[in-house]
Amino acid sequence: MSKRALHNALFMAAFTRNVKLATELLKFLLGQERAAQFNFRTLKFETTVFTDAEGNERRADAIVSVMTKEGKRVLFLIEHKSTKSKHIFQQLLSYQTVLYAEAADEVVPIVVSTAKSKWHLPRAFRAAHSNVCGEVSLNFGYLLFDFAEQTAETLQTVFPSSHPYLLGMRSLQQLNREVIGEFLVGSLALPAEERIRLTGQVTNCLVESDGGFDMGLLEEIEAGCINKVEDRLMRTIKIGQEGWLEQGFKKGLAEGEAKGKAEGEAKGEAKGLAKVALRMLEEGMSIEVICRTTGLKRADLTKLKRKRA
Repeated sequence: MSKRALHNALFMAAFTRNVKLATELLKFLLGQERAAQFNFRTLKFETTVFTDAEGNERRADAIVSVMTKEGKRVLFLIEHKSTKSKHIFQQLLSYQTVLYAEAADEVVPIVVSTAKSKWHLPRAFRAAHSNVCGEVSLNFGYLLFDFAEQTAETLQTVFPSSHPYLLGMRSLQQLNREVIGEFLVGSLALPAEERIRLTGQVTNCLVESDGGFDMGLLEEIEAGCINKVEDRLMRTIKIGQEGWLEQGFKKGLAEGEAKGKAEGEAKGEAKGLAKVALRMLEEGMSIEVICRTTGLKRADLTKLKRKRA
């Protein structure tokens, strides 16, 4: 998978139905005075697929609607760019034209840039103020959130609820140990299940994007920035990845069979599954995930948890 595709995949994973992140991003870009005009409790994610005037299907990265306190509906069109695009005005304007035709009160385009260097492209396009033919002049621009201008500290300050997602995207942009470490530490702020899911998504993107990163190196980075062993997720991520899961089953089954030969192959296999399940419990994985993976019943896992305690 190309780096651009990986950036887009991580962006979609971070923004899909993430109300906290969308709210904090919009408040940051609008500024305190303008943000005060909106009722962010009305924030909704809209469909990103629409048809242009020529009948072609178009797909935006994210479209969010918010009502103002005066009852006006505003659409925020969020477009992710992992590289600088000279055609950004044409793309955003074509989207905006279609959305206005669908009776939105106002459309505000936003560019989220994860390009390696700062976004130096113009942010506004203005035609001449006086035209010989008397046509209406074009005046068009967009809001910009540029990851190249952000630090871990500013993200944690400005995005108190959703900064782990942005730190994860920044780690894929920067691809260095320090920034990855900042993401891993920042992820501690998330609930366990949400943290496992996001860390797994970021880890997969990091490993696929650069041959210099593998699970062993990520484990080393994690150990260097997170002191408590129970807070480390790399082994859990390994178990969830293809190959690691199969290896875990084989190891567990082999150990179970070795200890339970006298009790028969079926009992040995059951012990092997139980051992794998215990390992997954120790890694903090949920009972639902373990049941789907091992085929054990919830009652069996409850007994295992009691034995472990």
